[in-house]
Amino acid sequence: MNELIKIEKENLGNKEINTVNARDLWMFLESKQQFGDWIKNRIDQYNFIQDVDFICFHKTMKAENSNEANKTFKEYHISLDMAKELSMVERNAKGKEARQYFIECEQKLKSFEVPKTFSDALKLAWEQSVVIEAQKLQLTQAQPKVDFYDAVTSSKDAKEMSAVAKVLDLGVGRNTIFKILRDKKVLRHNNEPYQEYIDRGYFRVIEQKYTMPDGEVRISLKTVVYQKGLEYIKQLVLNDMDLPESKKQE
Repeated sequence: MNELIKIEKENLGNKEINTVNARDLWMFLESKQQFGDWIKNRIDQYNFIQDVDFICFHKTMKAENSNEANKTFKEYHISLDMAKELSMVERNAKGKEARQYFIECEQKLKSFEVPKTFSDALKLAWEQSVVIEAQKLQLTQAQPKVDFYDAVTSSKDAKEMSAVAKVLDLGVGRNTIFKILRDKKVLRHNNEPYQEYIDRGYFRVIEQKYTMPDGEVRISLKTVVYQKGLEYIKQLVLNDMDLPESKKQE
């Protein structure tokens, strides 16, 4: 993960937490307001509390020219929660990107966080044991479905729906076969079989899980075709199309 905005440890609210320099966030968000106006307006508008949500201090920048006076700036270091809220209320693409970045940083930082006390270590161990037990339970519950899926899809009598055209070798493509089956009311508009043809033992619809790039687990449906389903599809396609006689006799 690329570092969009630097995160630093600061003492805030009598404890050390991860913070962001508000000026860095303001620059990333490309706000049209002056920084001083922007941060003060946001603090007033959303009731952020000093020494709870943020700390402020003065920073002096030494002048490059000895004839010029040093410049003093007021800086704000804000908690990640405040940074996420400021990003969200910006209501633009940069704000959304920053908020997602802070969420990912938070998750990553938590995974590397080392307990500072014995009670914290016990709490972490308990939380991890709960997660492990939940994962074991999910695997146990899913195993029968996994075994069934493996048995069906590895069977010589069952083929994936997407491979029907290749298996039948009728000289027509998958899309053509699917269209014929939809026209004949064997398949629905999404290429899943009607219940009638599942009951006949031509097809089986199986649930399978997949993980999105953001980690979200989703479920999709996969159709497999049994041998008598392949024979049925073959006859439908042969009857529908003007295929060579040799193909009809195979």
